[in-house]
Parts: sequence; structure tokens; C-alpha cells
Amino acid sequence: MYILAIETTGAKCSVAITDENGKITELENYGKFAHLQSLVPMISELLESSELRTEDITAIAVSQGPGSFTGIRIGVTTARALAQALDIPVVAVPTLKSFVYHSDEGKGVVCPVFDARRNQVYGAAYIYDEKGVAIEIVKGGAYTLDDYMSLLIDAVERFEYKTLFFCGDGANAYSEAIESAAASAGLEAKISDVIQQASFVACLGLELYKQGQAVPYGLIQPDYMRESEAQRNLNLKIKAESECEGN
Repeated sequence: MYILAIETTGAKCSVAITDENGKITELENYGKFAHLQSLVPMISELLESSELRTEDITAIAVSQGPGSFTGIRIGVTTARALAQALDIPVVAVPTLKSFVYHSDEGKGVVCPVFDARRNQVYGAAYIYDEKGVAIEIVKGGAYTLDDYMSLLIDAVERFEYKTLFFCGDGANAYSEAIESAAASAGLEAKISDVIQQASFVACLGLELYKQGQAVPYGLIQPDYMRESEAQRNLNLKIKAESECEGN
């Protein structure tokens, strides 16, 4: 069994293949936002270097968001097209949760944070139970940084953890504010420069596949966690026009 993992939600595009035992091969593109041009050739290159054919792929795991709206669309659309052509299922992988497979976190609180612009972050937080299963203690969503840190600190107070591991592009972008908020609550914030990776998607995708969460390609949807700027402006325009017509 082989699962192809696709990660396009961040600035860098990557693909990976995992077998049923969790052995992973990964290929990354270090150019920024070159997903459209790079993704399909990277998949072909990865298959060739792994001595596999497309027919050997059992399922596709795709990072569904949040992150770059354009990147999410490219990844999900590519996953759908490949799955349809190969007649195989797709696993939707929550991008924030995939960071629980970042090896440096150990057994602390994993805090993925993405820069969402508009003075917001996409954030979540996870701890591990006694069986090593990741439990969500801050629900993934779009927050102001202050609101996210407040929710995180409140959640951590219920546990004995004192160290918070921050990763994702928002961790570095807001490192000073994160460290200050954590310190004020008597917590230590460790900042990592690790961003989205297909190997993380492969790990979580394999876990979800084994749990029976693979679905037909047509059921996979992006998870933007908020409206795009274009959609927000359109909704505001429609609302304004509606209000004018009502007056």
C-alpha cells in the first residue's frame, strides 16, 4: 500500500509517499509559490525515484487548509483529478493538525500558527494523551493573535505542561508577541521555523486512512477557515446593494 501526500498550503510545495509501515520519501520545491508549475512534475519525479507507477498508489492524502487560498485550491484540485483518473480515494488532512508529526515537539503542547493577514492567525493547539494520540485543546480556526493566545493559555492551565512548541510561518512572524504572552502566564514558548511539509501530511493521512476516513474524490473540500478577500468584498457589495434597494 502506498499513499501519495500533497502539501501546497504554504509558500513551499512538497509531495511525499508513505507505505503502510510509515516509511516516507519526500520531495520539496524550495521556490516560493511555484505550486501550479511544480506540483505535477514533482509527483512524477517522486514516483520515478521511488520506482513506483501511478497504478501503485492506493490513496491520495491532501493538505486541505487553512493556508494560502490559491495553494489550497491547487492541491485539492490536483488530488481530485488524480484520484478520479486512478479511481482511488482521497484523505482530507487538516493542515494545522499535521504539525503534531513535527519530531521536535516531543510530548509538549504543539501550537501551529499561520499568518492569516488582516491582523489574524490560523491557529490550533494539541497535546498527547497517555497512548500518544494527539488531542485538540484549541480548536483550529482564524483568530486575532491575542484571542488565540488567551484561548491557548486558558486551555493549558488544565494540564501540567509548561512548554509550548510553536511552528508554522506565524510563529516567527509573531514570535515576540507570542513569547511575551506566554511568559506573562508563566509558560515557555519555543519557536520553530518549521512550516508545512508533505511528510507531515503523509503521516496523518496514513493514520486517517487506517481509520477509514478515505472518501471518493468528489467529497473532498478545501477548508479555508474564513472567506477570501475577494469573497468578503463581494458579500459586502451584495449587502450594501441590498440595503440600498430596501431604502
